[in-house]
Amino acid sequence: MRSLWVCLVLGLGVMLAPLHGGADAADQDSGHGAHADSSDNRTVLEQDALTPFVDPLPIPPRAEPVGEHEGAPLYEVTLRQVEQKLHRDLPPTPVFTYNGIWPGPTFNVQHDQPVHVRWRNALPEHYPDWLPVNLSHHVPDDRIRTVTHLHGGITKSRSDGYPTWTQDPGEEVLYHYTNGDAQGDGAMLWYHDHAMGNTRLNVYAGLAGFYLLRNPEKEAALNLPSGAYEIPLVLQDRNFAEDGTLVYPGVCRNFGVVNGAVFPYLEVEPRRYRFRVLNGSNFRIKRLALSNGASFSVIGGDDGLLTRTVETDELLLAPAERADIIVDFSDMAGAEIVLENTTSCFGPQRDGQQRMGDVELPHLMQFRVAETADSPDESAIPQHPVAEDRELERILAEKTVERAVTLDEHEDFLFLINDRHFDAPVEIRPRLGDSEVWNIVNLTDEAHPFHIHLISFRIIERVPFREGGVEAYIRDRDAGQLKDLDSYLIPSQAEAPAPQETGPKDVALAPFGYVTRLAVRWYGFPGRYVIHCHLLDHEDNDMMRPIEVLPAEASDNAQTAN
Repeated sequence: MRSLWVCLVLGLGVMLAPLHGGADAADQDSGHGAHADSSDNRTVLEQDALTPFVDPLPIPPRAEPVGEHEGAPLYEVTLRQVEQKLHRDLPPTPVFTYNGIWPGPTFNVQHDQPVHVRWRNALPEHYPDWLPVNLSHHVPDDRIRTVTHLHGGITKSRSDGYPTWTQDPGEEVLYHYTNGDAQGDGAMLWYHDHAMGNTRLNVYAGLAGFYLLRNPEKEAALNLPSGAYEIPLVLQDRNFAEDGTLVYPGVCRNFGVVNGAVFPYLEVEPRRYRFRVLNGSNFRIKRLALSNGASFSVIGGDDGLLTRTVETDELLLAPAERADIIVDFSDMAGAEIVLENTTSCFGPQRDGQQRMGDVELPHLMQFRVAETADSPDESAIPQHPVAEDRELERILAEKTVERAVTLDEHEDFLFLINDRHFDAPVEIRPRLGDSEVWNIVNLTDEAHPFHIHLISFRIIERVPFREGGVEAYIRDRDAGQLKDLDSYLIPSQAEAPAPQETGPKDVALAPFGYVTRLAVRWYGFPGRYVIHCHLLDHEDNDMMRPIEVLPAEASDNAQTAN
């Protein structure tokens, strides 16, 4: 297996140096999945070129319906390019937006109440020069095709944002969102572009936003901070040229961007705040901490609340993971506190390795705490946000299928799932109603955030490979002589998920050197969906597979699966 060090030597670094055109720039990007025809000859701004904490944090507006369709609220969202001011010292930056703003407007919808959304592609016909396109069999030309995915949604296949079902400029599509909620307590969904081969470019250019499923009665009973004291935070990272345009090549960028502003600040009162946090980066794993060492309360994750609140002073989030947290500023009156990032771009397994291209991003935003609160704080931090539902135990007891799903790496930094390209025939066909165990077998030397469309799952454990286990697994698989999975592992050293990972998830970080085991129950709708790595440079270079979810009555009772 090719060493990731080679990838880094090829030039993922964007620290302080100009990016060269032609083959050099292609090498810089190809280390994590891009093709060899990308180029960019602009100089990247150094991290200290932009003063942090001089711009207020923008709060995305709330999405509002424009009418009704078939008895349900109808929203209209237009994708268009605009210029947006991201920092005091930067010229306005051209970005792709939903309804004219990056990140897009925040949807607040009640769970189990359907809505329709009309997505209209009004972007330019062709990609601009600041977004170099990599042509391939997935991307035949430089037209800006888009398709929006509601990440975490229990959505019919035709409205899920399947990556090849795209809209060209000037086209639109009407999607139906049922807003189902498996746990019934609300969920932190988000929406983003999912166009085949160009997801990384479209998201990098700005196509992302929050979609919050609400259970008003549950939230009111918990007495959570609300209104002005509930704030979405979309955490991303970007590189800029001197003229303010985005610079793509590389994967670890110099500047933290929160809600579309570079290193912003937020004025808060000395009271409790609820933050809905999304790691919306294309590639960067983040570990969040407050600069004063204060702890905060994690009450929920990707797709719902936790059964027990987790008090912690740091929080690891891979790309596409979300966290529902409460920060109590009551004892911090007058303080200025920085939201820090304390891990490698590639995750904590790479901390302290001084890897070329791993640009440090030590801070993201600042909180400025007022001396007094405007009104008494009557909110609370629940110790048990939801009752124990025993979902993990129920799935394991009812398991009918166990699958091994491999994460693979080949020469030229090609990343695959089940060692198959995206276009290969479908090999995963779960049926509605089945309970399964998925073993995510990481055979690469990178950590991958693994995402399953349609459903949420529970993390069972992460089991380390024995010494030489990865190489033995690959050798035996290639020879058609695979043994029992546990023979390559050290089951006695299995690691339970972190407390904040114990709720319903749709993304699980699969570290290298481990098998990540997931408990999966299939519900929702039959149809064509996908699974993929949520490092977008990997996803775009074929680390994504289609799956076919079968109706309960249309599948056989096979007890084994690929």
